[in-house]
Amino acid sequence: MYLKPFCFFLAFSLFGTPVRAEEPETVVISPGREIQPAVPRPIPSNQGAGEMIEPGPMEPEMRPIGASGPDAGQMEAGPQLPDAGPRLPQAPVYNWNEAWHEKPVAILGIDITNFPEVMAVVSLRKDLYTPVDDVRLNEIKVSEDEAPQQITSLAPCIPDRIPGDPLSIMFLIDASGSMQEYIDVVQSSASRFVDRFAEDDRAGVVAFSDHAVHTTQLTDNKDKVKTGLFEINPRGFTALYDSVDMGTRQLANCQGKKAIILVTDGKDDDGTGVPLSRATLEGVIEQARMWRIPIFAIGIGDEISLPALQSLARKTGGEFLFAPSGEDVDALYSIVARRLGRGDQGYYQLTYRTSQYEKDGTTRTIIVKYQGDAGAAQYPAPRNLFWPLSKVFD
Repeated sequence: MYLKPFCFFLAFSLFGTPVRAEEPETVVISPGREIQPAVPRPIPSNQGAGEMIEPGPMEPEMRPIGASGPDAGQMEAGPQLPDAGPRLPQAPVYNWNEAWHEKPVAILGIDITNFPEVMAVVSLRKDLYTPVDDVRLNEIKVSEDEAPQQITSLAPCIPDRIPGDPLSIMFLIDASGSMQEYIDVVQSSASRFVDRFAEDDRAGVVAFSDHAVHTTQLTDNKDKVKTGLFEINPRGFTALYDSVDMGTRQLANCQGKKAIILVTDGKDDDGTGVPLSRATLEGVIEQARMWRIPIFAIGIGDEISLPALQSLARKTGGEFLFAPSGEDVDALYSIVARRLGRGDQGYYQLTYRTSQYEKDGTTRTIIVKYQGDAGAAQYPAPRNLFWPLSKVFD
């Protein structure tokens, strides 16, 4: 007597017109694979990492690059990671927290192609410009919806393109007469640095001798930047501080990450020991701090003003780098590239098999913790067409 209504209900449930959930937007990470946008979320206060807050204005005293906490070097030994893994081509554009590059831990993307296996690309940094380049498996923890997950693999990866806010750089190149000896290697090294740029990164060039002069305005055209670099012809004296003043003004209104790369073999001097610039050391440092522009100062040779270059770097959150003979400039540019997120360190691919294996279409929250810091993101689980009816027949 009850068979007909039951059969009618079952047929309608199985073969009626289903209402399909809207598909989440996906972006391709490599041929044949898709990746869900990572949606950064605040970390619950009961997760031990505290509240995730957006960075505020620069504090008057900045921590020097490379500074470490009191427990540095005291980490428990664990299994070593393998060498850097394969490069990830065509890295996608994600839904970003605007300041992801200022977070010690950030989840850049989540791949659920092989669900319930979940793969996440994570950025780890000691501070704003120093990537973590040595992580042990037992130092990093992952949870999903507050349930601890067991990481099955963790390895360095090298994304071709890290999306997010563009990078804006001003090259300030000493064009005084004494740079004749070094100018070829300086130009070539800067040109190779430009090759690391992402598609929407921008750069400009200021050459300074008796005056500071733009050879290239800010542009995302790499060829124009390189042309501006190779047009520099050293002669005259050194208006160093005027070049910093010009560079900071160019970057003042730029969005995203920005920095100055200053290369010089001398000091601000008119040839008689008197400063040549109208701008002052204290004034340009104040400007750079106000507009949050770190200065990476590369000193070449033994005629530099070490205190001035160290102050420019340290007080603006940048770094002073020294090339005694000029031969190390290429390596120093590589250090700057890593600090600015255009290097190939600090990115890791971790994989785990989620304990929530149901394809129920729910939104899951992942939290990654490393040395007291944490980053969070969400992903939508895939949905079975007949969920939850399919669960009854499992």
